[in-house]
Amino acid sequence: MKALKAYFLSLQLRGKLLLASLVVIGALIWLTVFSGKAGVFWRKESGRLATIKRQETVLKSRDAVEQRAVTASATLKPGSSLNANELSSQLNQILMGAGIRNASSSIVPAKDAPNSKLSLHSVRASASNVSWDSLRNFYEAVEKRRPYIAIDELTVNFTPQTAMHSIAVKVSSIQVTQ
Repeated sequence: MKALKAYFLSLQLRGKLLLASLVVIGALIWLTVFSGKAGVFWRKESGRLATIKRQETVLKSRDAVEQRAVTASATLKPGSSLNANELSSQLNQILMGAGIRNASSSIVPAKDAPNSKLSLHSVRASASNVSWDSLRNFYEAVEKRRPYIAIDELTVNFTPQTAMHSIAVKVSSIQVTQ
């Protein structure tokens, strides 16, 4: 260390300034990289903390949510609820009735809550060359079947060349078992 100090002191002022400026530039680069990584860490950590807080809120209100689910399931008619195949058939009928002819659909595996009278069934469908009126008719037809059928996800893409839309939709239904 003494040798470095002696070498530095033996340099002319111009060399000292150049060496000091290189050290300062290196420190600034290191500080910039460090602050960027610290920012990424902080954003991930705050997102994780927010997720944990939401989970705690949901877990605290679990009894109230389960009570509302039991109350809601009592108002549903088992004969009007749909299993996965019935939902797929109903969705195809709704699509055809709305004027969407070229749709393809697939059934999503069911989600059953343990010890529950309810099963959630979902079907994904997609279609291209859909007019705005057909899309609106489809939405209104699904809304008429609420609460037994509901739209979970709907993605609409517009194609300017044809002035038509392509859609991807996930429709779900609750099946009430006795």
